[in-house]
Amino acid sequence: MASSRTSLPLLQSFRPRSFADRGLAAPFTTPLLLGARLRRTGAEMEVLVPNPSGGRGVYLLPWADITSLCRPTMHDTVLGQTLAEEAARSDGPGGLTPSLVAEIATDIAIRGLAGDAVAAQARLEAEQVSACLAETRAGLLRRITAQVEATMQPQGPSLPPVETATPAELEVRGLAALTVLARLWDHPPGSVVNRLDQMAGLAATVGPGGAGGAGAGGGIAGRMIASLGQLRQELQLWAEDPSRQTQTAAIVSGLGRSASPEAALAVATRNAAITVHAADLATRMGQALLDAARERLQDLCGTLHASLADPVGVDDILSRPVWLLDGWPQILRCWRAAPSIMSRTQALHDMAGLLPILPEEVAEWLGEPGAPALPALAPHAPDPADAVPFPVIDHRLLATSERVARLEQVRGMAWLGAA
Repeated sequence: MASSRTSLPLLQSFRPRSFADRGLAAPFTTPLLLGARLRRTGAEMEVLVPNPSGGRGVYLLPWADITSLCRPTMHDTVLGQTLAEEAARSDGPGGLTPSLVAEIATDIAIRGLAGDAVAAQARLEAEQVSACLAETRAGLLRRITAQVEATMQPQGPSLPPVETATPAELEVRGLAALTVLARLWDHPPGSVVNRLDQMAGLAATVGPGGAGGAGAGGGIAGRMIASLGQLRQELQLWAEDPSRQTQTAAIVSGLGRSASPEAALAVATRNAAITVHAADLATRMGQALLDAARERLQDLCGTLHASLADPVGVDDILSRPVWLLDGWPQILRCWRAAPSIMSRTQALHDMAGLLPILPEEVAEWLGEPGAPALPALAPHAPDPADAVPFPVIDHRLLATSERVARLEQVRGMAWLGAA
């Protein structure tokens, strides 16, 4: 893992203007890439790597030059190269999206490049996402079919409720309804069908709440917000648990550290407080963006029609929740990896370093110029006034192979809560 990173540019202050500038989280298994983000600049993909010393700033370099910083694992090499190729050929702002990165990362994990356990979990997640997409598409098709058929009933034969239709019957009736709309809007039927399918992919992330099969708390983003609520509760319980003092003392003693358990506990407690604060912000902001996205789906015919003329504008509204929540899956994985894979203290140390910085753009999205944001300092760079003389427990204490193995185990943890 030795590298020439000292010769690379270090951005001392990183406050992204937009979510695209912030970059996208990727589930890397190389220790030095923990918390790294990717973004597209022109046809090239850049990687932003948190300062390995734990201080402020990030290293910024093209992914093609990543070996000047570290030697990525095979999993990360294939993941980064695949994303770079996708970024080079993708059209539209940013090229890559959180959903696309997650899809590509899952496909690569299924190949077994990070181990059998990660592959098994990736297959399960792929099945969950596929089922959610199919359920949401059927729900959208059912709704739009019901709306169109309701306007045609006086002129045609009476039809049984669309809710009772089999999947095959729904496809036939849905295609007929979309064809009617295509003629009304003067668009080719195929383009209307394709556009509904594209919207279904985004609707599956927000959970249209009554618009499709997913309920009010459904959708990937809705389930992630629910998981964040559970995380906040568990962190608060941990902070109130008297046994954590004894556990932390045993960990520090076992590592032969000279610093006091009290200091280690203070760091862990502060990391927990920072994480609770960030999760609370993400929950409140995410729910507001989720509500706005679901509201657009209530008038499904109107939104579908508008998206034919302005697909980017509609997609932007529907994709905002997952952009805001990007990076939280890895944080949830870290917490769920404790205490079986690593201690709560270590998990909190890693989680604080993974917390996403909120770009200025979030205030525009929420329509509130004074919208709350995370502290100006990156979460992985504690305020000097609160600093303690050592980071709690560090992956760097382990051999390289052990560090990679630990991150692979974390990668294999389930993070998505129940619908």
